[in-house]
Amino acid sequence: MWKKIVGVGLMAAALIVEFFWLGLAFGSVIVGLVLLIFAPGILLAPFNILMGMGLAFFYHDRIEAAREEWESRQDYFRYEEFEFDPREWHTGDLNRHYATLGCEPGDDLETVKRAYRRLSREYHPDTVEGKGMSREFVEFAKRRMQEINEAYRAIREALRGGESLRAA
Repeated sequence: MWKKIVGVGLMAAALIVEFFWLGLAFGSVIVGLVLLIFAPGILLAPFNILMGMGLAFFYHDRIEAAREEWESRQDYFRYEEFEFDPREWHTGDLNRHYATLGCEPGDDLETVKRAYRRLSREYHPDTVEGKGMSREFVEFAKRRMQEINEAYRAIREALRGGESLRAA
């Protein structure tokens, strides 16, 4: 209770200091009050300090409760609790990539490479055009080949532990 009384006292002191300053600076307290209302940027620094301290004392219990709640939520968002494995991050994507190549998620790199080469021979746009296929099928083959290349690249990087393809 005493903190609320101190807070009200500091806010009152801030207003009194501000009224006197405005009255001295502008010759009239009424002109000063009008400026205080419509031009708060001219406030005196002691007013800001005293008002801030007064509000801090007046709302001390609410500030402490908000701080405790914030600190309790910080425990929920601690990053040290999470272990990150980049190979597990894209597990759903990797399963999709394995399916694109017609492989199982446990297959080794050689099996994946054989599937990639087989599908590349089948869907490469030059091969499809050479067979005299329709334009629509050639466009489909280009899109399919992009999916195959993306899948092979992702699986290869995951199996090599994230190494760059350029290093191979």
